[in-house]
Amino acid sequence: MPQCFLDFGGFMNKVAGEALRAFPPPRSRPDYLYHYTKADALRKIVESKTLWASNAYYLNDMSEVEYGCGIAAAAIDKVLIGKTSSAARQALQHTQSILQDKSQAAIRAQTIFVACFCEEGNLLSQWREYGRPQGFSLAFKTKNLEHMRPPGKSLSLALTKVLYRRGKQKKKIEALVNKAAAVLADRNIAGGDFDRFAAKEVAEKAGEFLSQTLLVLITSLKAPDFAEEREWRLVAQPIYTSFPAQRALSSAGIRAVVKLRLSQCGLVPYIELSPPRHIAMPELLRKVICGPTYNPELAHSAARLLLDSHGFQSVVVDGSKIPVRL
Repeated sequence: MPQCFLDFGGFMNKVAGEALRAFPPPRSRPDYLYHYTKADALRKIVESKTLWASNAYYLNDMSEVEYGCGIAAAAIDKVLIGKTSSAARQALQHTQSILQDKSQAAIRAQTIFVACFCEEGNLLSQWREYGRPQGFSLAFKTKNLEHMRPPGKSLSLALTKVLYRRGKQKKKIEALVNKAAAVLADRNIAGGDFDRFAAKEVAEKAGEFLSQTLLVLITSLKAPDFAEEREWRLVAQPIYTSFPAQRALSSAGIRAVVKLRLSQCGLVPYIELSPPRHIAMPELLRKVICGPTYNPELAHSAARLLLDSHGFQSVVVDGSKIPVRL
């Protein structure tokens, strides 16, 4: 009977290590990051004392995830053209199917949740997007954002800086894909006599983990046209396990904490992110900037009333000085 094995822990560690090298934490971070939102969302954030991370497929630009998936698929194609091991080839093909096949869209759509921030708190392009009829820019302490907590025990959370240069995007994704292929060519990681059943098991395990790793990185890639946004993201992802029973429990745990909100495009799945236990939400949120509007005094007064009535008396309220009325 042919035997096949995958040192899954070794594979995960090596791929995760390469992902960290390709996408290291930024060396410097701004003191504050700004979250642009509309009036009703501000009210709900203040009332619930949580931040909302929306499903990545429901962001304003619905092509964002597919943009990164295309870069990853092209990187996989380059590896498949060359000579690689049977385990690597089948795993990469499985990864590619998860990232591109329409039948796998539900898997991609249910995986990643994102909260978006900007380095600039008074950006006209953002006001045009979020400022009608009334928008706000919320200033959060960056050093505390990465300690926000996702609900339950099925999700991990990371603060990432968005990368806009396409050449650098391709280079980083290709480095990760090449590393994954090299690890799977190591007989100490994936070895034995492969038949089509054993190889399928290896391919599915390795391909699922690699695709999830790529999907997380893909959420920090955007087309160069958006570079002025200087965006950062809190990205929540499922904690991966190679055991089907634990994966099912993890999926059930995620479904249990997902909520739905109403937007102009319909229902949007989201999760609530809570501040760390040692930091109250009013300490995390330091300023609310009212966007350009026909009635700046009324907007300022209403924001002040909302904050004061929910324990945010220390939060400063300011107004945009951009000479435009949206």
